[in-house]
Amino acid sequence: MRFSEFNEGWKDMWSGSPEEKKRDQRDKDAYLAMRLDKETTKFEKQGLSPEDARKYAYRKVYGAPKNEETELKITKVQGNKVTAGDGVEIDLDQVDLDVDPASKKLSIKPKGTGPETQDPKTMIKPGGTISLG
Repeated sequence: MRFSEFNEGWKDMWSGSPEEKKRDQRDKDAYLAMRLDKETTKFEKQGLSPEDARKYAYRKVYGAPKNEETELKITKVQGNKVTAGDGVEIDLDQVDLDVDPASKKLSIKPKGTGPETQDPKTMIKPGGTISLG
C-alpha cells in the first residue's frame, strides 16, 4: 500500500481540531519530502541524471499519475470523424476499435495494434462512451 492510498483512508477518520489537522499535514508533507530526497539520492547514485532521478523518485513515493479522462462520452458522429468529451476529435481511419465482450465497452487502439473485426462506424453511437486504451 502506498502512502497516498493510506492517506486517503486516513482523511475520513480524522476527528481532531483544525490546528491538529494542519500540524499533522505538515508532518506528513515533511515526511514525504524527506523520502523524496532519499529516493532521489539513491537513483542518482545508480547513475541517472538529477532530472530523471527526481522523476523516478517522485513516482516511487507518490505513485503513478492518474489519468482522469480514460472514458469519453461520444457527442457527435460525422462520417469517419467522432467528437467526444470536450471537443476531442477522433479519426476512425486512424484507430482500431476493440469491444470487450463482457462489458460491451469500446476502446480505442492505434491502427494496426488490434484485430479489426467490424467497421468502426457501425460500432459507435452518439451518447455512448469510448475508452482510451
